Amino acid sequence: MELNNVPTNLLEKELSKRVDKTNNMEKVKKIPIQTAKDIAALGYDEVIIVGCNYETGTQHVTTYGRSMKACENAALGGNAVKRLLKWPERNV
Repeated sequence: MELNNVPTNLLEKELSKRVDKTNNMEKVKKIPIQTAKDIAALGYDEVIIVGCNYETGTQHVTTYGRSMKACENAALGGNAVKRLLKWPERNV
């Protein structure tokens, strides 16, 4: 059987890849703010952490600042990184 001129078995293969990718995404966790705080304890006022998983295509950005001003600067830096990584504007 064909759907839009693509053999069904090819569609099934592609869908199974997507399901596998979705299942792998469950293995990728967000980077906790505590991790950024731990790095800040090494003497940093602002911390920006970027994590990328090539297998799932997952990206995550975590920011931390010791003061309100440092938090604002770290957040601006995190958003700049997201723009460089071509995140959708609604997620920046």
